[in-house]
This record gives sequence, structure tokens and C-alpha cells, in this order.
Amino acid sequence: MRNIFFYYVKLLICTMPGNHIDLNAGWIHRTIGGYPGKGHRMPVCCEAMDELMIKGKDIVLKAPKKGKGASLTIRYFRQNHPCCGSPTCIGEILNDLQNAIKAGGDLA
Repeated sequence: MRNIFFYYVKLLICTMPGNHIDLNAGWIHRTIGGYPGKGHRMPVCCEAMDELMIKGKDIVLKAPKKGKGASLTIRYFRQNHPCCGSPTCIGEILNDLQNAIKAGGDLA
């Protein structure tokens, strides 16, 4: 599941329409599936979001007290992610996401 979250968030960042995009962990996990639910992977989703954040440049807009929860919201800025908008880069991310889905099996 970690790679599915990672490449999905990366795809959203690299296809952002403006100068920044605000991504929320709860929305991402619901979109991918499995949340809410007993076997949810919210900490894994938050770790993937955090890993893609450029510290000191992208901004945590909201974070739960424990740090890993559905309210985590990060603002990613286009200039911090150089592959944004590149068809080659987006194609590679799509391929990586597809491979992660195949390797991870069921999304839920």
C-alpha cells in the first residue's frame, strides 16, 4: 500500500493545475480505498505524503496531534517539484503507480 499512496500523491503533485495543491490524507485514503475501516492504512498514507514534502518549502497546513491522521493536509508548491507538468515524468509516475497496484493487489 505504501507505494500506491506514494505514487498517487506524486501524480497529483505533478499534475497540479496551478502553483500549488493542497492534499488531505483523509481524502487521498478514501479515494484509493480502505478508509474508514478496520484495516485502514492512514499512517502509511501520511508517511508517503510526508516523504514527498520538501521540508522548509512545502507547508503542513493541518496536522493531527499524533501527526498521522485523516486531517493531515499539506500544501505542495509546483516550484519544489521539478517534474511537474512533464509528460515523460508523468508517464513514468503512471507506470510506477500501475506497477504498485499490481504488486499491492486489492486497494482496499
